[in-house]
Amino acid sequence: MPNKGHIWVGALALSAGIALSVGPGYADATPKVEANSLAGAYLAGRVAEADNDLDAAIAYYQRALLFDPDNRDIQQNLMLALIARGSFDEALPYAEKLKTVPEIERFSRLALAVDAFRKKDYSRAQYWLKLSLESDLDKLITGLMTAWAKEGEGHTTDALSYLKKLDGPDWYTLFVSYHKALIADVGGRKKEAEDAYKATLDNVAAGAAAPGTYMRAAEAYAGFLARNGQKVKALGVLNKADAFASGRLPILALRKKIEVMLAEAEAEGGEMPQEEVFDRILRQHGR
Repeated sequence: MPNKGHIWVGALALSAGIALSVGPGYADATPKVEANSLAGAYLAGRVAEADNDLDAAIAYYQRALLFDPDNRDIQQNLMLALIARGSFDEALPYAEKLKTVPEIERFSRLALAVDAFRKKDYSRAQYWLKLSLESDLDKLITGLMTAWAKEGEGHTTDALSYLKKLDGPDWYTLFVSYHKALIADVGGRKKEAEDAYKATLDNVAAGAAAPGTYMRAAEAYAGFLARNGQKVKALGVLNKADAFASGRLPILALRKKIEVMLAEAEAEGGEMPQEEVFDRILRQHGR
C-alpha cells in the first residue's frame, strides 16, 4: 500500500486555505533509473519514497508502468508521489484514470476536486468530494472542502449550515470551528466569525493535538480583531497564543505589526472612527 500520509497531510493544509501550490517542472531533475523488471522498479520506488526521495520514487514508478501500464497500485503510488512533490498537473491524468476505483477514489477524487477549485468550478468540486467509502479523516476533509465550495458559490449560509451538520469524533471540533470562523469572516458575518474564532481559541485541549491549526486560528483571530478595531483584544489573543507555544515567528510578526498600527492609530485618533482608522492602516500594511 502507498504512503497515505503524503496526500492527507497535504489535504489538511489544503483545507485551511483551499489552495494547492503547483510546483515547477521537474523534468530536468528527474534521475535516470536502472531497473530491468517490474518488481525491481516497483520496489526501488517504494524504497525511494520511504527515504522521501520523491524524484527517484516517481522515476522508478514511471519505469514500472512501462512493464505494466494498467497496474492500478503503481498508478496510485505515482499519483500520490507527484502530488506530494507538487507536480499536481502531472498527477491529474492518473486521478482521472482511478476516479471510479472504490479503494482508490479518496485520493483521485480529492485531486480532481482541487483541480475544480482551481478552475472555480465549485459545483463540480462538490461532485468530486462525494466518496463511496470514507474514514473519519476523509469525512472531515471532504466536509471542510465542501463547505468552502459552497462559500465559493456565494452561499455563506449554506456553507455554515453544512459545517454545523458535520458530525464526527471529538477531534473534529477544532477544525470545524476554525473553518466556520474563516468562512463567516470571508462572508462578512462578523458576529458568527468572532464567536467561532473564540470557540477555537478556547479549545486548548484539542489544540494540543493539532498545534499548527490552533496557532493558525489564533493568528487569524487576532487579524480579524485588528481589522475590526479591537486592538487590545487582538493583543490578548496573541498573548494566549504565546502562552500556548512561545516564539512562533508568525505570531511575533503579527504582534509587531499590530503594535505599529496602534501607534499610528493613536497619532490619527479623533479624526475618524477607530474601525476606519484600522481599516486604512491595515490596507497600508498589506493585511
